[in-house]
Amino acid sequence: MKLICTCILIAGVTAIPSSPAKAQNATPETEALNPLASLEGGLLDAFNARPLFEPDRKPPVPVEETVVSVAEPQTPEIRLLGVLTTPRERVAQVFSESDGASYSLRVGDYIANWRVAEIGVRSIVMELEEREVLLELGEAAAGSSE
Repeated sequence: MKLICTCILIAGVTAIPSSPAKAQNATPETEALNPLASLEGGLLDAFNARPLFEPDRKPPVPVEETVVSVAEPQTPEIRLLGVLTTPRERVAQVFSESDGASYSLRVGDYIANWRVAEIGVRSIVMELEEREVLLELGEAAAGSSE
């Protein structure tokens, strides 16, 4: 086996066609090393239809990939309870409808994959990818804009 590999490397052969479709690009060197390279395209279809290493000699059944996508909520499931304003920053106090807890959020914080983009005097702006949602004081999410 080492002798054959060494001969191929010494001969400078870079590619040996493995399928009849590639046989059209065969060079004299590859035809000498691969006797199947000179065969026409349709001659090996029967071999491809009955794979040698499958127990029942039938081609494997293609497996369909099931893609499960989890849809993100259109609006965050939070309610703005209040905004604390200091000379240095604003902190929004929100109530999470999903877990029943309240959180203090600053600009840049995340809650349920939504990022706090802006905190106003009586509102906050939440972002998720390209979507923005405005939450007013005491109300649930007002809607989204793109």
